[in-house]
Amino acid sequence: MKSSTTQPGIAALTRAGFAALAPLIAAGCVSTQGPAHRPQPVERADLTLMEERIRRNEGDVESIEMQIGRLRDDLVRIQANAATTHSAQISALESSLHTLQQRLTDLEAQRVRDREEVIAKLSARISELLNQQTAARSQTQTRTSEYGYEHIVAGGEVLSKIAAIYGVSVKAIIEANQLTNPDALQVGQKLFIPK
Repeated sequence: MKSSTTQPGIAALTRAGFAALAPLIAAGCVSTQGPAHRPQPVERADLTLMEERIRRNEGDVESIEMQIGRLRDDLVRIQANAATTHSAQISALESSLHTLQQRLTDLEAQRVRDREEVIAKLSARISELLNQQTAARSQTQTRTSEYGYEHIVAGGEVLSKIAAIYGVSVKAIIEANQLTNPDALQVGQKLFIPK
């Protein structure tokens, strides 16, 4: 924003600089000691100093305007990048969230299936054990002759316990079954329990 020079020796005045010099020019700036329009050395130094300041100010203004333009361009780029990056991050987070929700749903469904499978297996095993226990009781109390009962040895049973159940002596069970080693009963072994 340079203006054309109006007098020799004054170069590139801005409007503000020209306005500052206007009172001097209007007053005539006539020297009382010499020919008209010849500036005094002090006035010439002042004018030179003002011209230099004006040039520096103009340079500073141009530099600041360029910096403002670069900053505006940078701001536009940053805003565009931020919007793009923000959108990409939101999309990535939404995708991750969807994946986690799907995994959670799958895990919950698997947990339900596993629980139902465990319940079914436990129910079947309990039913089997109850049937075996019922069968063992019915077999232990089945009368095999007029003189006694048949008993099938279950896990953990010993001869003294079996004798107590039927109210007979251990010796009577040993003799009735001709047991050579009464301490070595086998699970599932049939014993005759005399009356």
